[in-house]
Amino acid sequence: MNISRRNFLKTAGIVAGNALVSSAVAQLPASAAKAGSASPSSGKADYTIRIAATPLEIAPNKIISLHD
Repeated sequence: MNISRRNFLKTAGIVAGNALVSSAVAQLPASAAKAGSASPSSGKADYTIRIAATPLEIAPNKIISLHD
């Protein structure tokens, strides 16, 4: 069987990632596993995220725009 190094590493990575995810999911409590499949609540959100450009003066007359 002729397999390239790239395909070998890709396959090994997929197998290792699958093993890590499977073991992490197996360790979750039953209540956490069910919470992911529950329907979203209709209540008010706990947090509000505001994204806006914020000007920052880094030197005299040199202003850059940052995103929060």
